[in-house]
Amino acid sequence: MATRKRKAPTGEASMEVATHVAAPHDALLPDRMPAGVPVIYADQITDIIYGIHTSKLVLGLENGRGPARPVAMVVVPTAALVVASGNFLDTMSNEGMIAETAERLTGIVEMLRRLRNITPRKP
Repeated sequence: MATRKRKAPTGEASMEVATHVAAPHDALLPDRMPAGVPVIYADQITDIIYGIHTSKLVLGLENGRGPARPVAMVVVPTAALVVASGNFLDTMSNEGMIAETAERLTGIVEMLRRLRNITPRKP
């Protein structure tokens, strides 16, 4: 697993983009995502620029103060964005997904409670 930063070539706006390149044994979803495809992490979508044919999603990272700073832009056909948005909402509102999310979050809360019991507290 390797993480590398790409700097914009001379003449382009100066911006670094952190990408993760998955090694063959480390592919995220081997049946859906081949190894070596860059993964870009963003804390949020900071802007969506809609167009008739294509739309742009601006991805941002939080820096602890002020608004998130843009780190990447994804350009997709607007029709594909509309379809993907509908699919995302359908998936996230599915009862099975809601139950699975609640179960996983409960597990995290339980881990934190156990941690609290083993971590010395300050008086």
